[in-house]
Amino acid sequence: MKSTFQVILALALISLLAACGFQPAGKVNLDSKFASTHIYTLSNATVMVDLIERQFQENDFLLVDQAEAMIVINVLNEKTRKRILSVDSDGKARMYELELTVSIAIKDATGESLLPNQEIQVSREFLFDVNSVLGKSNEEQAIYTEMQNDAARLIMNRLQAFSSTD
Repeated sequence: MKSTFQVILALALISLLAACGFQPAGKVNLDSKFASTHIYTLSNATVMVDLIERQFQENDFLLVDQAEAMIVINVLNEKTRKRILSVDSDGKARMYELELTVSIAIKDATGESLLPNQEIQVSREFLFDVNSVLGKSNEEQAIYTEMQNDAARLIMNRLQAFSSTD
C-alpha cells in the first residue's frame, strides 16, 4: 500500500515537471535553422569556440564548414579583467573581481546579420592569500575556466531565446 502511494506520488511529480517545461540543464531547444551551424573566430577566443562547439555536439546539432552552414556564429572576442575589490591593512590586494566578456555575432547563410554583437558577461569574486600565491594562481585559472564554461552555456541560452522569437 505504502509503495503504491510512493509510485503514484513520484509519477505525479514527474508529470508536473514535464508539464511545466522542465528539462535537464545543458539541453537547449534550438530552431531547425541551427541544424547546420559553423562556429569560428578571428581573435584569441579559440577556447570559447571549442566550448560552444561542445555545447552544440551535446545538443546533437551538426557543425559544418562555412560554405554549408545555415547559421554562422563568429566569436568576436574574449576579454578578461581583474579588478581589486578590497585591500588589507598593509595595502595589499585581498579580494578581486574576475570578469569574462565574450562577444558573438550571428549571421545566416547569406551573410545577413541575425544577432549583431551579443555580449555575454560573467564575473566571480576571488579571495587572494599572499601566503599561498601558487595555489591561488591555480585557483584563479580554475575560476576563469569555470567562467568560460558558464559563458558557453549562456550563449546557448541566448540562441534558444533567439530561436523562440522567430
